[in-house]
Amino acid sequence: MGLVVLTGAVWFVLWKLMVLVKGAAPPLDALVTCMSLSAQWLLNRKKLDSWYWWIAVDLVSVPLYWSRGLYLISLLYLVFLALCVSGFVAWRRKLVA
Repeated sequence: MGLVVLTGAVWFVLWKLMVLVKGAAPPLDALVTCMSLSAQWLLNRKKLDSWYWWIAVDLVSVPLYWSRGLYLISLLYLVFLALCVSGFVAWRRKLVA
């Protein structure tokens, strides 16, 4: 729960910073950045929850990049989404076994 609160706080600050520098999509860009950092932190600690964060990052990133005309990057994030689901299933099987 603490990570969710910290991510939210950093997201808000980064959002405001991106508004100041006139970013293309400040709230979503800040969200993707903060959630990615949280996901990586959890992944470094080999926590199963990291996959939930990565899946959420991909679910936000695909439409964000598509709406900006970055179709190949959007498709790349669809591939990342499939890899995340696969990684989650594999890790969960290993934990249950």
